[in-house]
Amino acid sequence: MWWLLAAALGAAPPIPAVAAGDQAVGICQVATGDPSVGGGQMAAADPALGGCQVAIGDPSVARTAAVPSAAVLMRGLQQRDVDEGPSSEPVNRRKLRLIGLSLLAPGLAHLTEGEKTRGIAYLAADVVCWSTYAGFRVQGGIRKDAYIDYAEQHAGIQEADGRSSEYYQTIASWPNSALYNEFVVAREARDAYPDDLAGREAYYQEHRVPDDQVWDWESQAAQDRFRSKRNHSESAYRSARTMAGLAVVNRVVAMLDAVLFLDQDGRERAMRLDLMPGPEPGGAALCVRVALP
Repeated sequence: MWWLLAAALGAAPPIPAVAAGDQAVGICQVATGDPSVGGGQMAAADPALGGCQVAIGDPSVARTAAVPSAAVLMRGLQQRDVDEGPSSEPVNRRKLRLIGLSLLAPGLAHLTEGEKTRGIAYLAADVVCWSTYAGFRVQGGIRKDAYIDYAEQHAGIQEADGRSSEYYQTIASWPNSALYNEFVVAREARDAYPDDLAGREAYYQEHRVPDDQVWDWESQAAQDRFRSKRNHSESAYRSARTMAGLAVVNRVVAMLDAVLFLDQDGRERAMRLDLMPGPEPGGAALCVRVALP
């Protein structure tokens, strides 16, 4: 606009001078003005400002302004992207993903997050728990078949297979069914119907040992042997249930470790779960480790 004013006053409008900027740093230099009236002077850009300087008017009172160039703006955007890193997965979606992977297989979430050591440890513990569970179940079944066969041979039980657990507990505690009927069923009948003989008899006939379930151990040693076999079978089944419980605990611990203590983007965790050797030989302890500054 100022050269229009100069033309109106009779002065020839000067031609703006433009100097090419530094392509390496994206700096431009612009000088405009009328030299006859103290026009613009060529101003070198200050690289520290990341832009260009424009000098207007009288050099003695020249006003300068820093204008960022396009290249500098682009470098700033690129630097911001580097500082912030790639766009992070939403927190809620990430937690749901980690929970699903941990429930599917403990340690799978850790493997997908790059925690190979912990992931393999959780997976190995899961495999050991379920393998041991299967082994104890098989062992319990084999021992159960053994004590059932033994009862058929030494207690005169007919078709002992398929009986309830309470039945086997009873024959392990009483030498024969006649004593059981006399000291257990008859007493319960007297307590239930102290003054009613008909009711007492009806109770006894309903709760006594049926004829197809009677037993009579040939000796006390045989009964003791049966009791030992049955205890070994029940112990194997209890161990199997324990291993199943440990497998569930391992899965829950892996899930909590992944969701609560597994940081995103590979940052160092301030708190984490660790499985360490316990005070007893062969034992283990679950510990929470906190990194202090």
